Amino acid sequence: LALGIWTIVMGYNTYKESISKALSKTSETGEYSDSLLWGGFAVTILVWLAIWVIFGANVILLLISLIVWLVYTLGITAVHGYSGTWVSVYGAGTTRMVTWASGSYLGVYHIDGTAANTKTAWANMAATAITADMGGVIQQNTHQTWAYTSTYALVDSTKCRDKDIFNAQLLGILLTALIAMPFGLWVAFGTGVGKLKAWGLGSGANITGWQIPFVVSNSTPPAGYNLYQAILAFILVGVLMFLRAKFAWFFFSPYAMFFYSGMWLLNAGIALVIKLIFLKVLGVKSYEEMGVPLAVGFLIGLTLFATIVMGLNAIISLFVASPISVGPTGA
Repeated sequence: LALGIWTIVMGYNTYKESISKALSKTSETGEYSDSLLWGGFAVTILVWLAIWVIFGANVILLLISLIVWLVYTLGITAVHGYSGTWVSVYGAGTTRMVTWASGSYLGVYHIDGTAANTKTAWANMAATAITADMGGVIQQNTHQTWAYTSTYALVDSTKCRDKDIFNAQLLGILLTALIAMPFGLWVAFGTGVGKLKAWGLGSGANITGWQIPFVVSNSTPPAGYNLYQAILAFILVGVLMFLRAKFAWFFFSPYAMFFYSGMWLLNAGIALVIKLIFLKVLGVKSYEEMGVPLAVGFLIGLTLFATIVMGLNAIISLFVASPISVGPTGA
């Protein structure tokens, strides 16, 4: 959340310029206008609100949950944009807790954490769980922002227009909504979600567990020290961003704080070592002419290969035991 808030503060001029272009209806040649993009964003939010209000959700609580999730998502997107690293889960727990806390004062949930099994309680927590990605159990899917930032990072290297990348992503979203989602639900209900050999879907409890706390089961409210942690994070990130922006010698970026985990550090470390060796041995020109195209081709080829193999694996596993073990015990 702190990263998201400070990203907005530090990037104020960027957002101001974009909104000004949208209001003046100006755009770059061959690209979508800012007014169209902001308009699409606004319409998406209105449709989202309308759907959950129809289901019985409290609209004020919906807006609170949405704002928290958007800020959190912006922070995660910034981390990936700066570092290129996929960053853990995407704020489902944080958004859920804020939804409960705010809803307690609005009368939707109980302040002591006991269950509030009502239509409104269900609708608001379901909206939070589904929007904030079920607690991260399906965060590898391409509807999260890491996929889009990764794709846009290839724009310069592949000499594509932003508009073309956007169109390709929009097509992918439509195919996912029209084909992948119905297929996934059919497999889950037909096979039994507890029998699926897939990360995060190995147990139905992993999914429903993010929807039922505070709704049909008692849950533990956040501890008081969580608030102090949030305040400390806000101050720490702000100070680091200020130092990073004002002093060229200050190399530590707040977006690098996620590298505390060995998995992320290992991934980035290997890439850094390869890059340094390439630059040292072959030089900058060779790196730009050979290294970058090689890396881009590898990423695109790996994506295509993974899509084909995992697609075939998903279909085969409907009829026989999965030939590929996908999950914490054998990814």
